[in-house]
Amino acid sequence: MVFKAQVVPKRGGSPYLVACKEPLPTSIADVERESALMAMLDPHPNITRMVGVVQTTPKWPMQLLLLEYCEHGTLERHIRKAKPTELSTMMQLSFCADIASGMDFLSSRRVVHRDL
Repeated sequence: MVFKAQVVPKRGGSPYLVACKEPLPTSIADVERESALMAMLDPHPNITRMVGVVQTTPKWPMQLLLLEYCEHGTLERHIRKAKPTELSTMMQLSFCADIASGMDFLSSRRVVHRDL
């Protein structure tokens, strides 16, 4: 599950929005591995950046990934909501090129995207 959240920096600075991702039921070690891998990646225009990781309360131990907030939601949601006439062939090809660019970037760093 992914939901919108606001980060309020402790040391000043302006609050900002993030996408808060609750990972699938996996071990905390899996989340730690994924977050460590994401933290090592250089920024790329077609890859959502990780902002941080939040540990929830001891009563419900879970780690949440804080990701760059995308104002217009996911590409999948955008495509599903659009009318067929709203997505030109050039726009669709642009989506494909952006996805391929992001996947090429991950592949060059020996990263496999598991839920594209």
